Amino acid sequence: MGKSLISKIGHDRDDKDIRTYFGDMGPAPLFWTEGKWYGRAWAQSPRNQKISIDVTGYPGYVTQCYLGLTFALGKDKFKIEKISESIDVSPEHQQYWQITLAQKEALEQKLKQTLMAISSSISDLELVRTDLERYEEFLKWIEDVRSNDPNKARQAQLVLKSFFVDQVDYYAGGGGAEGPGRLSMAFMRNRGIMPTIAQDFMTMEGLKDLEEGGKLSHIPEVEKQVLRSKWKAYEDWLRIFESNVRTRVEHLRTMVRSRERTLEEWRERAKPIILRYKMINDALSSASARKSMPHVFFRLVGHATAIISIDIWLWKAYPIFEEFPTPGELRAKVMGEIHPYNSWTKEHMVFHPDVGLIADHPWITEEWVETKASGILSKMNWEGRYYHFYIFMPVTLDKVNIRLANGSEIEDGTFNITNWVLSSNVMFCKLLELEAIKEENEIYVDEFLGIKHRIPGRPVVFYRKEKGEQKILQGHYNAIRKFVFENSGTYIELPPLQTYTVKELKEKLGNDKMRYVNLKEYIPLRSRFDSIGEFFQFFGIDIVPYRFKGPYGHFSKDFANKYVAKPASQHFLGVVSTLLKVSKFGKILKPAS
Repeated sequence: MGKSLISKIGHDRDDKDIRTYFGDMGPAPLFWTEGKWYGRAWAQSPRNQKISIDVTGYPGYVTQCYLGLTFALGKDKFKIEKISESIDVSPEHQQYWQITLAQKEALEQKLKQTLMAISSSISDLELVRTDLERYEEFLKWIEDVRSNDPNKARQAQLVLKSFFVDQVDYYAGGGGAEGPGRLSMAFMRNRGIMPTIAQDFMTMEGLKDLEEGGKLSHIPEVEKQVLRSKWKAYEDWLRIFESNVRTRVEHLRTMVRSRERTLEEWRERAKPIILRYKMINDALSSASARKSMPHVFFRLVGHATAIISIDIWLWKAYPIFEEFPTPGELRAKVMGEIHPYNSWTKEHMVFHPDVGLIADHPWITEEWVETKASGILSKMNWEGRYYHFYIFMPVTLDKVNIRLANGSEIEDGTFNITNWVLSSNVMFCKLLELEAIKEENEIYVDEFLGIKHRIPGRPVVFYRKEKGEQKILQGHYNAIRKFVFENSGTYIELPPLQTYTVKELKEKLGNDKMRYVNLKEYIPLRSRFDSIGEFFQFFGIDIVPYRFKGPYGHFSKDFANKYVAKPASQHFLGVVSTLLKVSKFGKILKPAS
C-alpha cells in the first residue's frame, strides 16, 4: 500500500484518507456518509460485505479450491489478475524447498554467471569503442586535410604532421627506448645538426615552400634536401595510413556491432532469469513478515511447513436500472460526463502530487497513460458497453502446508474476501495502478542490468513559488532522474538538480522537454459551484431536481443502499457461494462485521 488513494482501495476500508475522500457505507440501510470527492468518484466497501473462509484438506486441496474458484468466476464474466505472491518454506520441508527456495538459490547462481558474462561483454565493448573513437578521430583529420576551409585544413595538417614526426619519423634509422633514430628529424634537432628542421617541417604546406620565393627558400640547401625527402615520406605515409585507417574503422565498427549484439543477447537472456528470481518472493524479504513470522503459531521449529500468500483482484461491471432522479436534459449531461478517464480524474486521481498515482509511481507521464488507456478500457468493457459501476473484490489466500511427525500432511487455506463498489473512473485508475505494477517489473529488470528504463512521454516536474522563484520539488525530481523519457523520437535525460529553478531547467533542456506543474494548482480550494444545486445549497436551499455535484452526485442515501449496496451484495454472495461450492466443506470463520 502506497501513498496514493488508489493504492489504498482494497486494503483498509477504515483508512482515514479513504473515509475522508470517498465517504463510508455501513450495513444497508444503517448509514452512508459523503466524502470530499462525493459526486466525482465512488469507492466504498459496505461493512457487511467482508468475510474469511477457511478450508482444510489433503495436500493440494486448497490449491484445487483456489483454481476452481478463479475458473468458475471467469465463466461468470469476472476479470481476474494476480497481484502478488510470497512464500516461506522451512528447510525441513524438502519437497517444497526444492521446488521453491532451492530453485531461487539455483537461479541466483545462474544469474551471477550471466551478470559476469554481461560485465565481460561491456568491458570488451568499451575497449573496442575506445579504439574506434581513436581511429575515427584520425579519419576526421585525414578528411579535413582536403577541406575547402583553409583553417580546418591547416589545423588537420598540423595534427597529422605532428603525429608523423613523433610516431613515424622518430624511428627512422633506429630509435626506441634509447632515443630517436639517427635519421629522424628529432635526432637532428636534439643534436643541433639542424636545430629548426622539425619546426620548418611543421611550417611547410608543400614542396613549393622550398623553391625560389617560398617561405622556406632561405634555409640551407642541405636542410632543403632533407625536408624534400621527409615530405615525400610523409605523403607516402599519409596515403598508406589513410587506407589502413579506413579499413580499421570498418573492422572496428563491425566489432562494435557484434559486441553490442552480444551484450544485447546476454541482457535479453538475463531478463527471464531475473523475473523468475523476483517471482519467487521470499516472504521474509519484507520487514513486516520478518517481524511477525517468528510469532506465527503454526510455524514450529523442527516441523516442515510451507506458507504461501496470494493476492488477486476480481472485478466485474454491473448496471443500475433505477432512473436517475434528475430532469432528462441533466441526465443527458451526466451520461456525457461519465467517462472512465476524464479531466477531473486525470488531475486528481492520477497526477495529484499527494494522493494521485504519481505519488507512488513518479515516472508516470500523460503519454504513458494514453498508451495504456485502450487496453484498460477493453478490460472494463462488458457486453459491448461501459458501465458506470464496478464490483471490485481483492481476495487474499493464506495457505499453509504442515507435515506431521507421522508422515502425514495437511493443507489449510484462508480466503479473505472484501467487496468494494467503484465508479468507472476509480476502476480505471485501479487498473492503471495494475499496469504501473507491471511496468515496475520491467523497471526492476532494467535496473538489475544497469539500464535506464525508457518511459514514453514528457516527465512531470512539480514546482512551487518561493520568494519570487519557481523552486523544483527535489524529492520527486530525484526519483525520476533514473529514467530516460522518450518524446517524439528524442530521449530526455534529466541532469542533477543542484539548485535549478524552472527557468534555468527550461534554458538547459528546452521548454517542451518536460511538463511543469505548479503545486499551487493542487491546493484543495473550490473557486466555483459545480452545479446550480450547489449554488442553492450554499444559501441553505435544497432543490431536489438540481441536486447535482458531478457525474455521481445525484445519489441519495436511499439510492446508495437500494441500487448500489444491495446489488453489490448479490455479487459478493455469489462469489462466496462459489467458493463454498468448490470447497464442499468450507467454514465461515469471520461472519459479516
